[in-house]
This record gives sequence, structure tokens and C-alpha cells, in this order.
Amino acid sequence: MDHQQTMRALRRRLHAEVVADLDFAELRRTPPEEASMRLREEVSQRLDRQAPPLNRMDRERVVEQVLDEVLGLGPLADLLRDPDVSQIRVDAFDAVTVVRGGETAPVPGAFDDGEHLTRIMERLVGDARDGTLVRTPPFRFRGALEEGCLFEATLPPTGGATLRIERA
Repeated sequence: MDHQQTMRALRRRLHAEVVADLDFAELRRTPPEEASMRLREEVSQRLDRQAPPLNRMDRERVVEQVLDEVLGLGPLADLLRDPDVSQIRVDAFDAVTVVRGGETAPVPGAFDDGEHLTRIMERLVGDARDGTLVRTPPFRFRGALEEGCLFEATLPPTGGATLRIERA
């Protein structure tokens, strides 16, 4: 297993453990900054107990990825934090591209599988500030994010979800 696969497996394992033990009702009642701080500490402690020693950069990356998976939009969160990214396009879990500085570039390995993509898209639609839903298959949702981005998500009943996010 190469380094990237090892880090992905570690992130997935930590995410599954944290979600299994998380009290989501309490999490919803907790202010976002406090929830993030608590969760960061929990993930760090689990990382101390489970993982082989990681360098500081890998450790911070795994902690951020787990937090993004639990509290945010998974692999999209990191892309949305990048001010140079003007568009994110997801045509499949393994076909993600961004437009950065006018140039289109692939984002390899963003999503683990189709289920991961669907879970993040459902959260995206649920967290949208406002939006409209087209109720005939394939189901489409157009909305806006707090970050000032507009998006369109397509969730066909038979799979093949797609997503486009653009900075407004």
C-alpha cells in the first residue's frame, strides 16, 4: 500500500470510529467553533492511540480531513477554501476537476467511491441557504452555499450523481 492509500485508509477508519461514537444531537446544540475544537481534540487523541507515528504535515492533514468529513463537505471543503478555485465539477466520484486561474485541472482521489460522493452531495443540499428542487428524475437541486457559491447537484435514482459549484 502506498503512502496516499495508507493515509486514506487511516482517515476512513478514524472517520468511522468518530461517527460511531458521536452524539449528533449534542453536536447540533454545540456552537460550531466549540464543536470543531472538541472534535479536533478527539481525532487527535484517537490518532495518538492508533496510528504509526506521522510527520506533522500528514497528521494535520488527516485531522483536517476527518473534521471536513464530519462537520463539512468532505473533500470539497478543502477546494472551497482555496480562493483561486472558481469552479468545481464532479462528473463521478473519480472524475473531479477544478478551474483554478482559468485552467482546468483534475483532482485525483477526491472521493472514495460513489457512496462517499452521494453522502457529501446530500449534506450539500441539506446545508444550502436556499434553492430549488426539480422533482422529476433525474432529481436536480440548485442552491447557494454560505461561502457565496452557487451549485447544481443532480442525483439520479439509479446513480451517476454530478455536481457543479461556481463562485458567485
